[in-house]
Amino acid sequence: MMRAMRSSVLTVCVLTACGGGGGASTLSSSAATGITPLGVAMPQAEPIGWLAIAPVAVHGDEVPYWVPVDDSAALLFLPEGSGEPAPERAIRAVPARGEPVELTFGGRRAVSYGCEDNALNALALHTNDGSALEPGPVWILPDTDAAATWAPHGLAVKVAQVDPKQRAWEVGSLTVALTVKDADHAVFAISQGASWLLNRNLERPVMAGADDAPIDLTKDTPGMPEVAAAFTMASNGSVLITLATPGYEGTSLSTLLYDGITVRDVEAMSHYLYSCAF
Repeated sequence: MMRAMRSSVLTVCVLTACGGGGGASTLSSSAATGITPLGVAMPQAEPIGWLAIAPVAVHGDEVPYWVPVDDSAALLFLPEGSGEPAPERAIRAVPARGEPVELTFGGRRAVSYGCEDNALNALALHTNDGSALEPGPVWILPDTDAAATWAPHGLAVKVAQVDPKQRAWEVGSLTVALTVKDADHAVFAISQGASWLLNRNLERPVMAGADDAPIDLTKDTPGMPEVAAAFTMASNGSVLITLATPGYEGTSLSTLLYDGITVRDVEAMSHYLYSCAF
């Protein structure tokens, strides 16, 4: 499982902001999209929630390699002393497929992961009936007045294209694409109809002794993300896209929010899963 190391992002360029200073673009599409824009960008301070992972009891070929093995319904990665909720508190969680479920917090545990006795420090989450969730990302909803108005659920992710030079996914009305530029660089983009919402130039990280063959997007390639899951708030049209980016020593999980106006990173919904030294 020698796949990890955080990915390297050289340039972040939200289209229409690229020729001037920084800042988020307010580009929006006038085409019919099936998403009702908020009309204004969601405030940066508005809590979106946290990212957990639904593990599997036994790994199989159909499960992403980075999903942990455990008997809990989900694993939440919060630093110790970060104000973790009381064990008896019920929370709302949204699996990658389906409607929200109610989970309760169990104890903190060390989950074996990777090699060399490596373990992930996580809070175990459980369903009331002990049932399992769809393996992969799980959106943990914040306990806020705003979140109480959402009608969240998992969104289907359709793989639209996979070849050595390009990968593409369809998430509702959004298209997510990864396109190879040269042997070590690619472009990650999100579009909606004819409107480009996000464009990021990516570089494969350098590691001594690693395979230096040109990027092949039919394989797991360090620094090259893929869509792991997607969610919607439904009531306001916002979409969350969770990415899994392999590296040389682990996997980076990150989440983007599209609120109908802008696309931005959700720092609270990211985590690095260290697995094994290269």
